[in-house]
Amino acid sequence: MSTRETPSLIDRRNVLKLLGAAGTWSALVPTMAAAQSDISRFRIRVSDDDLADLRRRLSNVRWPVEATGQPWAMGTDLAYLKQLVTYWRDKYQWRVHEAALNAFDHYVTTIDGQLIHFVHQKSRHPNATPNTYRAVTQALRPRFEPASDGLASGPRRRKSAKMGSWRPR
Repeated sequence: MSTRETPSLIDRRNVLKLLGAAGTWSALVPTMAAAQSDISRFRIRVSDDDLADLRRRLSNVRWPVEATGQPWAMGTDLAYLKQLVTYWRDKYQWRVHEAALNAFDHYVTTIDGQLIHFVHQKSRHPNATPNTYRAVTQALRPRFEPASDGLASGPRRRKSAKMGSWRPR
């Protein structure tokens, strides 16, 4: 027999899977409130003072010396970074994006001493199935992230139809 111990098949995750499969979970925990009573609603609110501080910091950036060689070969292209900082300082509409993010149902709770922020968005459709964070972010990604060709093609300005945001491409 090997001196290594075999991993236990009875761990917390497997117990929860078994309880769920057997349909007994709802009998043990009748409501989510009983299982996790410290869940509370959350809204994203960035103060005007914090936004003014951000703009001040972006105005006072100490730029490094331009790297030698091809752009992006030795890190972020300085010209691109300056464009991005200028956009964030002068044109980014935080309140528009804040409102768009707050259109979702945000919550916070504490798990093992850590504050956890999550979105729990219930569907209006009675036959909807739950989605994972990964599936939701893949659906939302085209609205918030650069094109799939990455940043290697250099910065270009492109308007998003929904958010009106600048995105590198």
